Amino acid sequence: MLPLLSPVLLFLLCVVWLKVSPMDILEQQPRLFYFMSGTVFANIACRLIIAQMSNTRCEGVNALLWPLILIVAAVCVAPLGQWELVLLIGYTVMATLLHIHFGVCVVVQMADHFNINIFTLKKQD
Repeated sequence: MLPLLSPVLLFLLCVVWLKVSPMDILEQQPRLFYFMSGTVFANIACRLIIAQMSNTRCEGVNALLWPLILIVAAVCVAPLGQWELVLLIGYTVMATLLHIHFGVCVVVQMADHFNINIFTLKKQD
């Protein structure tokens, strides 16, 4: 049941944000909203795959969901106006950079484990 918590929470947070958005964020920036939700979901899925491969417990709530919880709470409580779009852009950039960082770290750790040189053009001796 624990692996389902983060994807379900992401889905609920996105639906709540879309329903209560005074700026109608999906009409303003549909591609950015879908890119954000897809990136966060990809991060959740990758972390679940890594946890399964390494026989470890997955985290209950993905770390990328905590800022989203705060953003959705802010949208529900206060009229943010254009700040809602700024929060969406900032969160999307943050989630994208953190997902790329996670992917690079996984590749580097796997390369160290298998004794493989990566991200280099030098020929191995």
